[in-house]
Amino acid sequence: MSEHGPTEHWQDVEELWRDRLSEAKARYEIAVARFRTAAEDVRTRHTPGPDGSFSVHLAIAEESSARKEYMRVLRVFTDLLLNGRIPDEKAPDGNPAMGSRSLGRPRKAG
Repeated sequence: MSEHGPTEHWQDVEELWRDRLSEAKARYEIAVARFRTAAEDVRTRHTPGPDGSFSVHLAIAEESSARKEYMRVLRVFTDLLLNGRIPDEKAPDGNPAMGSRSLGRPRKAG
């Protein structure tokens, strides 16, 4: 193993989870915008009756799901940065603590 091996691995893992966090945040923001649009359409009666209510219901479900995923990825990323824990992606319930392993964050020389 090279002298920089663990640090390079750490940087790869950190970059991977930073990208996942960014993607989850973007999906959440899109879901929030869709919810706001659906709610405004119902409020202004652009989409009346059952269809409008149903679109709001779907938008709420999408926003909730996106928020839960964003929070999950944020917890994983935070745990990675603060505690050096790399989650096991195979955890059946998506719990970032299950099967995680701690590498310890590499220390900078000097």
